[in-house]
Amino acid sequence: MRHFTHLLLAVSAGLAAIPGMAAAQDAPAAPAPVEAFDCEFDFNAEDATLAALRTQVLGFAGITELCPLLRDAGMGVHLDDFNGAIGEISVIATAVTLYDVATGVEGSQVVLGTFMSDEPGAEVAARLLMRGVNDSLQTMAGDPSRVMNTVAPEVERLRAWAAVPAPEPMPPVVAEICKTTYNANDDVTAFIQKWTDFTLASDALCLRMAEEGAGIFITQSMGYEEEFGTYAWVMVRLYDVHSHLPGAIYATSFSLDPENEEGLSEAATRNSLALAMAELEANPDPYFASLVDEMNSTSERLAPTASAAAQ
Repeated sequence: MRHFTHLLLAVSAGLAAIPGMAAAQDAPAAPAPVEAFDCEFDFNAEDATLAALRTQVLGFAGITELCPLLRDAGMGVHLDDFNGAIGEISVIATAVTLYDVATGVEGSQVVLGTFMSDEPGAEVAARLLMRGVNDSLQTMAGDPSRVMNTVAPEVERLRAWAAVPAPEPMPPVVAEICKTTYNANDDVTAFIQKWTDFTLASDALCLRMAEEGAGIFITQSMGYEEEFGTYAWVMVRLYDVHSHLPGAIYATSFSLDPENEEGLSEAATRNSLALAMAELEANPDPYFASLVDEMNSTSERLAPTASAAAQ
């Protein structure tokens, strides 16, 4: 089970970009050194991810503007990531969103990044991870309102959801054919609709999700790197179909398709999605428990108090 904690990462003097890597993708442009200033980024991520971040340098163009903006708005950075290796290739994939520190609610805008290196090892992986963070935050710094403006509407939407009594439990679902509810981007949706021989979830999992009002939330990133080929990263988790809240636990997989030189890879996406779903199917209980915990904790944080309701 993944455990998320917080890290306050301060901006220090003599800021520099992370060291150069033997990777297919170019690093973000190195920002000019700055003087230390009183600002910290609030990160929310897995313990292992935060431990890796502590060993690296946070540095990107626009940091001196973005950090105070997030601090004054009460926002932090939520980071989901894949950290693995395919043969001798180190792979890091990141999904970065902003969240409201007071309520824990994430905005709807996600910035995805994928970085690879032909150098294996934990130190290389940590550097690639920070490169993904730097690159995502630099993207946000270029147009901060585009990402920041998605947080408050999510807080208000979920506050309204939390104020309404929970619906009655769904009756047991009996069906010969169960249609899996899922949420994905246009590319993945088109792929799934095209794959007539592909089963996203087993009947047992599909029926359980229908009974508990859940679906599959799919996050995906794909692209092409000349040195490595076409890649696809897929992350799956359960989400509540009423509130659209996802659980905190996810299954993830990364696939390379060296023979495909196109910008979109069905083969890599299909393989990653199948592997991630197989991991979820192998032991779905923690995923359902995580979803319930997320819904309960969000409802407790956002539901109006008894005194407020009386007013």
